[in-house]
Amino acid sequence: MKKYLAVFITGIIAGSLILFFVNQKWPINNLVKKESKGEVGKDIIENSGFTSITSKLEPGGDLYAYLNTEKIAETIEKSILTLKDTITSSGNVNESQKKETDKWFGFLTRLLKDSGLLQISGLGISSKEFDKGLTRSRFVVQHNPGKGEGLIWNLTGDKPGDLEFIDILPEDTVFTSFSDFNYSALWKWIKNQAEKSGDDKIRFGIGSFETDLKNMGIDLPALLKSINGDSGFLITLDHKNKVKFPVGDKDIEFPEPAFAFIFETGDDSIFELLSAKIPDAEIKEEKGRKTIMVKTPPLPFAFSPAIIKSNNLLIIASTPLIAEKLINSDGSKGLKNSEEFKKLSAGIPVFGNGFTFMSSSFFKEVMRFQMELNQRESEANKKGMDFMKKLGLDFDNLSMFRVTSRTDEGYVITTNSTIKTEILMMLPIAATGGIVAAIAIPGAIKRMPMKIIPEGQSPNLPSQEL
Repeated sequence: MKKYLAVFITGIIAGSLILFFVNQKWPINNLVKKESKGEVGKDIIENSGFTSITSKLEPGGDLYAYLNTEKIAETIEKSILTLKDTITSSGNVNESQKKETDKWFGFLTRLLKDSGLLQISGLGISSKEFDKGLTRSRFVVQHNPGKGEGLIWNLTGDKPGDLEFIDILPEDTVFTSFSDFNYSALWKWIKNQAEKSGDDKIRFGIGSFETDLKNMGIDLPALLKSINGDSGFLITLDHKNKVKFPVGDKDIEFPEPAFAFIFETGDDSIFELLSAKIPDAEIKEEKGRKTIMVKTPPLPFAFSPAIIKSNNLLIIASTPLIAEKLINSDGSKGLKNSEEFKKLSAGIPVFGNGFTFMSSSFFKEVMRFQMELNQRESEANKKGMDFMKKLGLDFDNLSMFRVTSRTDEGYVITTNSTIKTEILMMLPIAATGGIVAAIAIPGAIKRMPMKIIPEGQSPNLPSQEL
């Protein structure tokens, strides 16, 4: 029964949307019709959140749209109920299977409701070119007043705050994202859903996970609670220092990368846990700062992981150098003062609950690396790259800066990008990982020497190389 349910979930939502679009009258269409007759649909404006959403959008551009989603949510619920009734009314389903079906469909419905997805009452989007080659888009997702108890509405802080981490980011940052994500709320929600599921396996699986960690000396709820502020990551590329990556039978030059994860913490519990659990770790303490140096095998680029606790910051960095840049930054030569960031941040809110920045050099270098790999690859792969460019995905000039802000009724996401909104919406389909995995990795694998592990031999022992 579970496998049938998994197959049907996607069809439920897609089918519900189709049914809604075909059979329902759209509130926005009603409004447009009334306006064309000189009448304003006051009931629609007052009750649907139309004014609240559109007041946050930017008119006069290439895209400006509003959608009331309340009836879509109703249609999804009705479709789930109809599907359940269809399955249970089948003559091939016995009483035991009916009870199992009721339980799982009840779990699915509750999951959708408690997630907050069915509480979305309206969506709005606008897009406008504000400078040559630069487009600003705004996306609004909203719930009705007093209806924001679902998970998605409570995963960030209550109010927008200063985007203070922008001030410490190094100038060579090419990709970064920070938010005041509520890890503790997410874990509590997962445990609550497991308890409500009525399935002993789910309850035991989630419950035993936390218990097993506790038996290993890891208090998961306490650790998640200690992350009480912003958290995020950054990637830097040092263009002054090129390194060579051995890929198959050739070396490819690339700006030396570095990365770091940063957490605002309320205590030293995570640092103390890591210092106790990491084998052969070297621990230093100086200038009021605690550092764990982690031993790792050599790599083509500088990689000497360090875990640093400085005041309320916990930094897990690929090298101590990038951690020093973050801790000692005064903002005078950082990302915030770079020309690219200044252009991309024009008109973006200075307060928010999270932000994401991607420099044009990030995709440019990744795609240059990719093209060098493709020099000996099939013509089909090259055509694939050409096709992406024809779609408008110019990887030589792909950059963006986005700020997400929470409101009393939902979220407003403001994005400045070198790519128009309609193309930007396609990026999840053609994300970096997907492109590299689909094009680069197969070719690299074909050039790598294959190893055979004899039957019965541990994978940790030396293998026979062909």
